Amino acid sequence: MFCLLVLMCFGDKLEEKQIQEIETVQRRRLWSLPRFRILNFWPKVGKVLFRRRWEEFCRLVKIQEDILLPYIRARQQVKQEIESKQHQDGLKSVFECWD
Repeated sequence: MFCLLVLMCFGDKLEEKQIQEIETVQRRRLWSLPRFRILNFWPKVGKVLFRRRWEEFCRLVKIQEDILLPYIRARQQVKQEIESKQHQDGLKSVFECWD
């Protein structure tokens, strides 16, 4: 099921290792949410009182970014290439009409 979600999000068929990596980081982040709820109250004071939780939260976010951002950027690049090709094809058809 998670494989289908990754396919829908990134539009590419990824290897099983990559899917497992994404699944692991997403599950870890999901299961840790209740632990970090306390950080929403008085964030400035919480950064001092719950310093280790803040560090752990920032570490989890960094790991998630390191894993997901390359896939997101690759997908954006593919999408831009497709759009530019469609734009060029559209311009060619417009100019062909004028001939």
